[in-house]
Amino acid sequence: MLSRYREVPFTVETWWVGFTERGKNSVFKKLPEAGTGPWGIGEITMPGAALGLAWDRKNGRLVLDLNRDRDLTNDPEGVFETRDRGSMEVFTNVHFSVPTRHGPSPLCSDLAIHELGAKQLQVEVRSRSCSW
Repeated sequence: MLSRYREVPFTVETWWVGFTERGKNSVFKKLPEAGTGPWGIGEITMPGAALGLAWDRKNGRLVLDLNRDRDLTNDPEGVFETRDRGSMEVFTNVHFSVPTRHGPSPLCSDLAIHELGAKQLQVEVRSRSCSW
């Protein structure tokens, strides 16, 4: 079992994760209120886990399904905002867990969402924590 966890003010490791577009007619039970902007709705795929998300690019808002129950409306800790606007937005201090062979491991990261084209997103995870 991992016994130590530490968050740092710099990027420890960066990796790209896959994004699968799910759209409004998706596998999610509930979606966030539409607001004024178009949403990117789908999942980011990490080794051993998928994490549901909804991204409102126009308003700089990201909603994550942290408890992984397919409901994007019941995770108040999973709502993030950014001042960045454009084809790339960075959301800071995003906390979630990732499965490891030792069990769930906490992760603090900055998520950078890149819009490459219509319904085509790429997600960069910039880890700012380490466990040992």
